[in-house]
Amino acid sequence: MRKASTCDQYRGKMRNKLIVPVIISALATSFSFSPASAQGLISLLEKLENLEKRLSQLETNKKNEIGKVQDQLAKVEFNPYSSHVDSSISLLGSRVDRISEDLERIRVGAKQPEEAEEVASLSTEFRALIGELRGTLKRTSQAVPPVGLELQLDSKLSPIEISGFGDFSYAARQAREEGDNLSLGQVEVDLETVYNERIVLTAAIAFDPRSESFGLGQFTVDFHLFGSEGDHYRSAGGINHSGIMVGQFDVPFGLDWQVYPSIERKMVTGPVAVAGTHDYWNDVGVQAYAANKWFNAVVFGVNGFGYGELEMNMAVGGRLGLKPHQAIELGASYAGFLNGSNKLDMSMTGFDLQLHYQAFSFKEEYIAQKIGLAGKDVISRWGFYGEGLYEFGRFFLVGRYDKFSPGYPVEAAVTRISGGGGLVVLKGVEIRLEYQVNYRFKDATLLQVVVGF
Repeated sequence: MRKASTCDQYRGKMRNKLIVPVIISALATSFSFSPASAQGLISLLEKLENLEKRLSQLETNKKNEIGKVQDQLAKVEFNPYSSHVDSSISLLGSRVDRISEDLERIRVGAKQPEEAEEVASLSTEFRALIGELRGTLKRTSQAVPPVGLELQLDSKLSPIEISGFGDFSYAARQAREEGDNLSLGQVEVDLETVYNERIVLTAAIAFDPRSESFGLGQFTVDFHLFGSEGDHYRSAGGINHSGIMVGQFDVPFGLDWQVYPSIERKMVTGPVAVAGTHDYWNDVGVQAYAANKWFNAVVFGVNGFGYGELEMNMAVGGRLGLKPHQAIELGASYAGFLNGSNKLDMSMTGFDLQLHYQAFSFKEEYIAQKIGLAGKDVISRWGFYGEGLYEFGRFFLVGRYDKFSPGYPVEAAVTRISGGGGLVVLKGVEIRLEYQVNYRFKDATLLQVVVGF
């Protein structure tokens, strides 16, 4: 065995001096300490450093053996990316126990009694040290962590799921002077992650065809409160699922909000009744919801939208759905809009029906909108649509009757009859065709390709 050079000894001493700072840094990364716990840990680490110094004093006579112990000691640290206190303590304990065993072997082989006694004392102190570390870290892990680390320590964070969709369409209008139109429709990237299956975070980056720019389409935090299906904060026998959602979301008024994304809608276009009233309402606010086999209900409070140059202060409302049979659902919706003086200035009332029987489904929705309730001139708008869908294998047929009255005497109602179908090429890839008969505008034929990922 070659003799250690001065340079080697210097490296060894420097390595030993770096052990304690490395442990402190690793622990600070993995755990959140209160001042008292941190002080206790520092005291323990000072004891560890004193033990290192005593090992160095034995290096002259037991260089090789002590060198092995110091190599083991250099590995005594926590994984800085571990959020499991128990596994980190277990790893630390096994390594310190191995150091104690090495010291015991050195003690047995020691020639001088005082040398053996010193090594035995070191072994005893190492075993006592690991006991103190276990107690300190156990107390620390039970303390309330700061808000920024609470989810990291006490919750299981799922990986971020990335999904999305996009579509583009070709519109061939019957009027030649308008020409053909190939356009990009919706493009959206969705992100989702879950904390302990009780808190769901979602975000959506969406392309707006009107402004031809990307923006935030959705950002929500969904707290699962009571329920019997899935994981909730409290179990509830009479409720399958309930919770509170805050952020930016598609407002749950009526039925059509469920199919705003083109990947969900079987027709190329949406109902004119929806576009003419709340125009695919997306807003920032809070909603509370609950559902079971026989009903579903939601109430919301959001910023709201205005009309003309008048902005609303807020909007409150909700929807109640009743299921007298598993194939039938009846729903009623309401939204009231308060102006800057907190007076009711606009309202929307809706009624809807859904039927599902094997491969056939049908839905209809009626929306009545009153504008200017706080003044003298009240404008009454209304619209409705009925839509049927029949699916057979990879093909489907769809049709819709749609009507909207803008509420002005000089403007006639808009009526549209649409029919078409589609083909599911692959899961998440569809080709759709829609032909429109518009009684106020030109007829049109639209072809759409939708891709989800």
